[in-house]
Amino acid sequence: MSGGREPLDEIEEFAEEIAALGYTVILHDRRNCGKSSLDFIDPNAEEDIWESDLCGLLDHLGVGSAFIVGRSRTARVAISFSLRHPERMLALGLWGIGGGAATVRFLDHYYFGQYSKAVLAEGMDEVCETGHFQQLISQNPENRQLLAELIPEEFLSSICRWRHFMEKAFVPVMGLPDNTMCQIQIRTGIVPKYDRLHPIILAQRARSLIKNSELFNFRPDLHAREDNHDEQPAVARILGGFFRA
Repeated sequence: MSGGREPLDEIEEFAEEIAALGYTVILHDRRNCGKSSLDFIDPNAEEDIWESDLCGLLDHLGVGSAFIVGRSRTARVAISFSLRHPERMLALGLWGIGGGAATVRFLDHYYFGQYSKAVLAEGMDEVCETGHFQQLISQNPENRQLLAELIPEEFLSSICRWRHFMEKAFVPVMGLPDNTMCQIQIRTGIVPKYDRLHPIILAQRARSLIKNSELFNFRPDLHAREDNHDEQPAVARILGGFFRA
């Protein structure tokens, strides 16, 4: 799964590298992301929707169990899936664990606040010109009409509902209290992202909390870097080797 609400091309190189190692790779293009459908009706929080959809996707494809890899935001989705469906887990891959007060404040605005502000100021037309939703329209122009037809109050209600996970975000590993992390029983490979939203200390903390886990602190020279796309082949080799071991 790609991170944030990013489309699948964010992890395309990673997927190709994993496939080249001889694995079958399934990419989960999450609801309200990438080229998947828009949905402002489901009553659940955004990450719960993605976790449920992942289960449905595997069912649809006839996949009984898998090595689930989450990147950044979807690391939490992968963890939630592993706790609710341990029988479907071959292993767990956590690539970039985010957290910290500055990260929470930034992401609260990035994921939710800017869209609440846009719809309250100028309605759905402004939402269509803002951030993630502008990107969705560029990928699929039909999304503009779907968004424009939404009642602003319905859209705002969805944003507030999705934001619920922020209520438990102020813990060291964002959205995941220590007692939740300690419940993970699946063999877990942890790969840092080395940027300000995913400080290495959180990967180290996850390693200390997840009993059956291994931390791959593979490129400390990336600590100060923001654009880590060139790391994808290396991460693919690390997690592919971890799974095979």
